[in-house]
Amino acid sequence: MLDTYRGSSLRTLSPLEEQAYKVLTKFSFKKFQEELGRASQYKVHDETDMMYMVDYYKDPHSQRHKVFWNGDLVSCCCRHFEFWGILCRHVLTVFIHKDCFEIPARYLPLRWCRDEFHSMDAISMHSEE
Repeated sequence: MLDTYRGSSLRTLSPLEEQAYKVLTKFSFKKFQEELGRASQYKVHDETDMMYMVDYYKDPHSQRHKVFWNGDLVSCCCRHFEFWGILCRHVLTVFIHKDCFEIPARYLPLRWCRDEFHSMDAISMHSEE
């Protein structure tokens, strides 16, 4: 029954959504899902080295968002992550575009993670020292 309940919460078959579901609290997962859903309405317009220009698919003249991603660190000019602690639709669009299937741990802030993840994170941080 638990598997049935969990499956009903996932809207896509995205590995990003599945990972977020396993780690994030119910509230933060819902916010993540909203951004992931909106990411499907954006496209990478231009790509140079580690900089990506992302815009709304219906209006190529809408505000373009600059996303920097070097495969490890990511940032977006909208500053959504810095303000909310949840990755924005622009970053998620780039992740999808570049076939990134896992959210780097640094973009899963402990304040939005389930308690059991806090324990696992503390253990893994201690073992890395």
